[in-house]
Amino acid sequence: MSKLTDKLRRVGTTEATPMGFGFNTATRAKAAQLAVVAELPSADRDAIARAVADGADAVLLAAVSDDAAVKAAVAAAGSAPLGVRAGKNGRTQLEAWQKEGVDFFVFEGLDTPATALRLDGPARLLALDMDWPEAVWRTLEAASTDGGYYRLNSDLTLGALLNVVRANGVSRRNLILSLDATDEDTLTSLRDAGLVCIGVSADRVAAAKQVATDMPPRKRRDREHMDAMLPPGRVAAAAPVHEHDEEEE
Repeated sequence: MSKLTDKLRRVGTTEATPMGFGFNTATRAKAAQLAVVAELPSADRDAIARAVADGADAVLLAAVSDDAAVKAAVAAAGSAPLGVRAGKNGRTQLEAWQKEGVDFFVFEGLDTPATALRLDGPARLLALDMDWPEAVWRTLEAASTDGGYYRLNSDLTLGALLNVVRANGVSRRNLILSLDATDEDTLTSLRDAGLVCIGVSADRVAAAKQVATDMPPRKRRDREHMDAMLPPGRVAAAAPVHEHDEEEE
C-alpha cells in the first residue's frame, strides 16, 4: 500500500495510550485533523527537506528532470511520501521513478494513457476538472484510481465547497485539495465537509500544519450529519456548481 494512502486513512486518529505510570493523556501528541502535502515546482532537495521539517506529511513535485533528481528528492523527503505529477510521461518512465521510491503519482486528467493505471504499488491520483461532462463524473467511482487531486482557485464560497465535496466523494475521500488559504475558518470548513488532505506551497506548510493540529476533532453529530446529507454513492451524481449560477439567483 502507498504510504500516502495509509497516512490519509489515519488522519485525525491518535495511537493507543501505552500502559504504565509514565504515560498520561497530557503527554499524547494531538492528532492533526488534516494531512498537509507540500507542493514544489521541482526536485529542490533543500526546499523538500525544509518542507518536511515544517511538518509536511508528504511532498508533491510538479516536475522532475531525470531519474537521478527523483532519487535525490526521495532521499531528501526521508520518511515523508514523495509524489510526482505524471504529465505526459508513460508507464515505462513512471515505473522507473517508482523504483527510485516515488510513492504516488498525479495523472493529468482524461488524456492519461490507460496503461499508466496498471502501475502496482504507488497511489494513482487523478486530477479532477469540474467542467467534465456529467457522463464522466457518473463513472469516475469505477475508475482504476486510488484517489484524486483538485485545485481550488477561488475563495471558499458555498458553491466552491460543494465542488470540493463532490471531488472528495468520487476520490473515495483520498483527495489532495490544492489551495492557497491556510486560515483556520477555511481549513475547519473543509475538514467539517469531510476533507482529510490539503496541498499547499512549501512556504505555507508550517502555517497549515499548525492550524490542522490546533483545531479540535469534528463532533460525532456533525460527522453523521454530513454523511447523511452526502452519501458517497450520490456525490458523483450532483452537478458542479459555478459561481455565475449563484449570481443569477
